Amino acid sequence: MNGKVTYIYPIKHRVSFTLVARQHVKYLRQWGIEIEEVDEREIKPEKLNKVTIVHPIFYILYSNHAKVLRVLIENTETLIGFDVCDTNHISPLASYTASQFDVVCVPTTYTKEVFLKSGVMTHIEVIPHGVDEIFLRKDVQPKDDDVKRISELRGFKVLFFLWHSGFRKGADVVANAFARLAKKYNNVYLIVKCVDIIDPFTQFLFFVPNTIFIFKWLSLEDLVALYDAVDLVVVPSRGGGFEINALESLCREKPVIVSEWGAFNDYCSNCIKVRTRKLVKTFEFDPLSKWIHDGYGVDPDPIDLAEKIEYVMNNYDDVIKHYKPIFENAKKYTWENVTKKLYDLLKRYI
Repeated sequence: MNGKVTYIYPIKHRVSFTLVARQHVKYLRQWGIEIEEVDEREIKPEKLNKVTIVHPIFYILYSNHAKVLRVLIENTETLIGFDVCDTNHISPLASYTASQFDVVCVPTTYTKEVFLKSGVMTHIEVIPHGVDEIFLRKDVQPKDDDVKRISELRGFKVLFFLWHSGFRKGADVVANAFARLAKKYNNVYLIVKCVDIIDPFTQFLFFVPNTIFIFKWLSLEDLVALYDAVDLVVVPSRGGGFEINALESLCREKPVIVSEWGAFNDYCSNCIKVRTRKLVKTFEFDPLSKWIHDGYGVDPDPIDLAEKIEYVMNNYDDVIKHYKPIFENAKKYTWENVTKKLYDLLKRYI
């Protein structure tokens, strides 16, 4: 073992954890920490160092759990893990696994509370997600043709992100809300940003009038320009660990409507929220995730979401005034600022 830090994360397939880990690696290297990157499917004793970071922790549960965990514990002096809670409880197996780490890092205060309530018995640090510096720039122009067309579109434009986990993200809630709005307005557009996979819940949105899909990855510049092109962002999630799109929209000074979910409280506490009808099993349609996130999430009311969108549309100047301090607070969440917390943590052990 030596002074290097091993950072284990999904390298060979891109998920949200990949994007967070890459930002950590980028800034830690800039600040002089030697990082050895390892794909989460290639965990071997010879690739581990004195300090090892696993991001996320719970992917271990999808592989040979006991064997992988033993390799990590026996070949590392300090084991640091990152993960989230997508419901209000994590399973006994997830809690036990997290407790084997010396430090567990979570993105929100709410996640820390859930982990502790679920029985995690180790030190927990809150290290939030962040935004790239480009989200604070004023001079960003679209290059992508689809983003350019949306920029030029006349009307009230609402942006919704659907990468995966459509039920958890509230795709059906958005579809029902916009079906109601379409009966009253012909100038309200729903922009759905997807990637190169189609979530089953996307079908709820296919039949909503005035809906525009973007089925591809965008450069950071075009992603920022997409936020700039719209008037409002909706994130009516039934659960989730952080929901980065809400933070990104605030950094571009676009109001966001969120659900009454605890993960939003750290940076979105004063945002407009969609009323909750009841608690639901967030992963009713995802049996694998139920092994980990075995609790409940909220169930946003689509009628209330439609009414809140209509309110923002008809009172836009007043809404922007309300959001001004929320915008300024969000801009503190740069990747450089939040990764500094991880850097300070690592310096205790290297």
